[in-house]
Amino acid sequence: MSPQNATVRWQLWIVAFGFFMQALDTTIVNTAIPSMARDLNVSPLNMHSVIVSYVLTVAITLPISGWGGPFWRAQYLLLRDCAVQHRLAAVRLLRHAR
Repeated sequence: MSPQNATVRWQLWIVAFGFFMQALDTTIVNTAIPSMARDLNVSPLNMHSVIVSYVLTVAITLPISGWGGPFWRAQYLLLRDCAVQHRLAAVRLLRHAR
């Protein structure tokens, strides 16, 4: 296997991991909405801010990662973006729960 093929394979695994993390985060948020609504004594239908904060987090971090690709190592940028996105969503959800 040539070094270029190994690099391409590594990049494909990183992208696949990013898609997996995105799907996992979305599933966690959607699954947690009823219990968060119960803890906050509101209807699950009124939990718009949870979904909006998650979507805004994704909308902010993805363009930043696209802009930063040429400046930082592109292979590790997606992993960093997933980690930052997950942390921002968690902080926003904890802040909303208080």
